[in-house]
Amino acid sequence: MKFKQIPKTIPGSKQKVLVMDDDPHFRMHALLMLEACGYEAHLTKNGHEAIDRFRSAKDDGQPFDVVILDLDIINLQGIGGEETMHSLLDIDPDVRAVASSGDIYHPTIADFKKFGFCGALPKPFTVKDLHRVLSRA
Repeated sequence: MKFKQIPKTIPGSKQKVLVMDDDPHFRMHALLMLEACGYEAHLTKNGHEAIDRFRSAKDDGQPFDVVILDLDIINLQGIGGEETMHSLLDIDPDVRAVASSGDIYHPTIADFKKFGFCGALPKPFTVKDLHRVLSRA
Protein backbone atom coordinates (compact mmCIF):
# COMPACT_ATOMS: atom_id res chain seq x y z
CA MET A 1 0.00 0.00 0.00
CA LYS A 2 1.36 3.40 -0.99
CA PHE A 3 0.70 6.51 1.06
CA LYS A 4 0.21 9.92 -0.45
CA GLN A 5 2.79 12.49 0.47
CA ILE A 6 1.68 14.52 3.47
CA PRO A 7 1.55 18.28 2.89
CA LYS A 8 4.30 20.19 4.68
CA THR A 9 4.28 23.59 6.30
CA ILE A 10 6.60 26.25 4.91
CA PRO A 11 10.17 25.23 5.80
CA GLY A 12 11.50 27.14 8.78
CA SER A 13 8.03 28.12 9.99
CA LYS A 14 7.45 25.31 12.46
CA GLN A 15 4.30 26.34 14.29
CA LYS A 16 3.56 25.29 17.86
CA VAL A 17 0.24 23.52 18.29
CA LEU A 18 -1.31 22.62 21.63
CA VAL A 19 -3.74 19.68 21.55
CA MET A 20 -6.18 19.03 24.39
CA ASP A 21 -7.99 15.68 24.26
CA ASP A 22 -8.90 13.14 26.94
CA ASP A 23 -8.35 10.10 24.70
CA PRO A 24 -4.69 8.96 24.88
CA HIS A 25 -4.94 7.12 21.56
CA PHE A 26 -6.30 10.22 19.85
CA ARG A 27 -3.56 12.37 21.39
CA MET A 28 -0.89 10.06 19.97
CA HIS A 29 -2.63 10.01 16.59
CA ALA A 30 -2.78 13.82 16.57
CA LEU A 31 0.88 14.03 17.57
CA LEU A 32 1.96 11.81 14.68
CA MET A 33 -0.20 13.69 12.19
CA LEU A 34 1.00 17.10 13.35
CA GLU A 35 4.65 16.12 13.31
CA ALA A 36 4.25 14.58 9.85
CA CYS A 37 2.94 17.96 8.65
CA GLY A 38 5.88 19.80 10.19
CA TYR A 39 4.17 21.21 13.27
CA GLU A 40 5.61 21.16 16.79
CA ALA A 41 2.94 19.35 18.82
CA HIS A 42 2.28 19.59 22.56
CA LEU A 43 -0.35 17.41 24.22
CA THR A 44 -2.62 17.81 27.24
CA LYS A 45 -5.44 15.60 28.50
CA ASN A 46 -7.86 18.18 29.89
CA GLY A 47 -8.66 21.86 30.06
CA HIS A 48 -6.79 22.54 33.28
CA GLU A 49 -3.54 21.20 31.79
CA ALA A 50 -4.15 23.10 28.54
CA ILE A 51 -4.71 26.39 30.38
CA ASP A 52 -1.57 25.92 32.48
CA ARG A 53 0.56 25.00 29.46
CA PHE A 54 -0.88 27.87 27.38
CA ARG A 55 -0.26 30.44 30.14
CA SER A 56 3.25 29.16 30.78
CA ALA A 57 4.21 29.27 27.10
CA LYS A 58 2.85 32.81 26.76
CA ASP A 59 4.65 33.95 29.92
CA ASP A 60 7.90 32.44 28.58
CA GLY A 61 7.56 34.42 25.36
CA GLN A 62 7.00 31.27 23.29
CA PRO A 63 3.22 31.20 22.81
CA PHE A 64 1.32 28.57 20.89
CA ASP A 65 0.33 29.46 17.37
CA VAL A 66 -2.82 27.33 17.43
CA VAL A 67 -4.74 25.33 20.05
CA ILE A 68 -6.98 22.35 19.25
CA LEU A 69 -9.59 21.77 21.95
CA ASP A 70 -11.72 18.67 22.35
CA LEU A 71 -15.20 19.83 23.28
CA ASP A 72 -16.23 16.70 25.16
CA ILE A 73 -14.16 15.54 28.10
CA ILE A 74 -15.63 12.37 29.58
CA ASN A 75 -15.48 10.85 33.06
CA LEU A 76 -15.09 14.26 34.72
CA GLN A 77 -11.38 14.33 33.89
CA GLY A 78 -11.40 18.09 33.70
CA ILE A 79 -13.07 20.90 31.85
CA GLY A 80 -13.92 20.63 28.16
CA GLY A 81 -13.10 22.77 25.17
CA GLU A 82 -15.71 25.49 25.56
CA GLU A 83 -14.81 26.21 29.19
CA THR A 84 -11.13 26.04 28.34
CA MET A 85 -11.64 28.51 25.51
CA HIS A 86 -13.15 31.06 27.91
CA SER A 87 -10.02 30.90 30.06
CA LEU A 88 -7.67 31.06 27.07
CA LEU A 89 -9.47 34.18 25.81
CA ASP A 90 -8.92 35.77 29.24
CA ILE A 91 -5.20 35.01 28.97
CA ASP A 92 -4.90 36.05 25.33
CA PRO A 93 -7.86 37.62 23.49
CA ASP A 94 -6.09 36.83 20.20
CA VAL A 95 -5.81 33.08 20.82
CA ARG A 96 -6.26 31.00 17.67
CA ALA A 97 -8.21 27.89 18.65
CA VAL A 98 -9.92 25.08 16.76
CA ALA A 99 -12.89 23.19 18.21
CA SER A 100 -12.79 19.42 17.82
CA SER A 101 -15.48 16.83 18.50
CA GLY A 102 -16.69 13.41 17.48
CA ASP A 103 -20.20 14.84 17.47
CA ILE A 104 -20.54 16.51 14.08
CA TYR A 105 -23.85 18.02 15.22
CA HIS A 106 -22.32 19.66 18.31
CA PRO A 107 -23.53 23.31 18.39
CA THR A 108 -19.98 24.60 18.76
CA ILE A 109 -18.79 22.69 15.68
CA ALA A 110 -21.71 24.06 13.68
CA ASP A 111 -21.15 27.70 14.75
CA PHE A 112 -17.56 27.80 16.02
CA LYS A 113 -17.06 31.56 15.53
CA LYS A 114 -19.90 32.29 17.95
CA PHE A 115 -17.86 30.56 20.68
CA GLY A 116 -14.57 32.33 19.88
CA PHE A 117 -12.99 29.57 17.80
CA CYS A 118 -11.39 30.22 14.41
CA GLY A 119 -12.12 26.75 13.03
CA ALA A 120 -13.75 23.38 13.61
CA LEU A 121 -12.35 19.89 13.15
CA PRO A 122 -14.93 17.11 13.35
CA LYS A 123 -13.54 13.69 14.29
CA PRO A 124 -12.38 11.53 12.76
CA PHE A 125 -10.32 13.73 10.50
CA THR A 126 -7.58 13.14 7.98
CA VAL A 127 -4.13 14.67 7.76
CA LYS A 128 -5.43 16.77 4.88
CA ASP A 129 -8.35 18.05 7.03
CA LEU A 130 -5.97 18.87 9.89
CA HIS A 131 -3.50 20.67 7.68
CA ARG A 132 -6.27 22.67 5.95
CA VAL A 133 -7.85 23.83 9.22
CA LEU A 134 -4.51 24.74 10.79
CA SER A 135 -3.42 26.63 7.66
CA ARG A 136 -6.58 28.74 7.88
CA ALA A 137 -6.22 29.27 11.62
